[in-house]
Amino acid sequence: MWLAGFRFSHLEDVLTLESGSTDLNVATNNNLYGGQVGAKSDWRFAPRWRVSAVPKFLLAGNAITNTSTLDGTGVYSSLGVFSWLGSVDTGINWDPTERWSLWMGYRVVGVGNISQADQSVADGHPAKCECTLGHRRRIGIDHPRRLRGL
Repeated sequence: MWLAGFRFSHLEDVLTLESGSTDLNVATNNNLYGGQVGAKSDWRFAPRWRVSAVPKFLLAGNAITNTSTLDGTGVYSSLGVFSWLGSVDTGINWDPTERWSLWMGYRVVGVGNISQADQSVADGHPAKCECTLGHRRRIGIDHPRRLRGL
């Protein structure tokens, strides 16, 4: 099944350095807005068991903001760039009934052309980095509602 639509993704990075009487705080926000395409694939290997994969790709405008504070004095800056985000969800699903599904899986996400706090320390302006990779486990339960009469 093909997927397409709008996606918003917010990435925040904060760096705090404390040394004696000096405090440095850098907060960077990436707000990605754009169109996403992807696909969903299920393979049923037993009557109630299936594996799934959902790769997605987002090309987005990125509204970056950066706030740096050194001993109470703040500097605010912003930058607009194009960024990308790709993700792959994999999972195993158990369907105990026609309507209920229990699943667990793993998500890997790669993001490019974003700003991170540790890259913005030198001059207080958002600095773009090449790529960041993240991952996490997922677990859940689904009960799809079906519209009747349509």
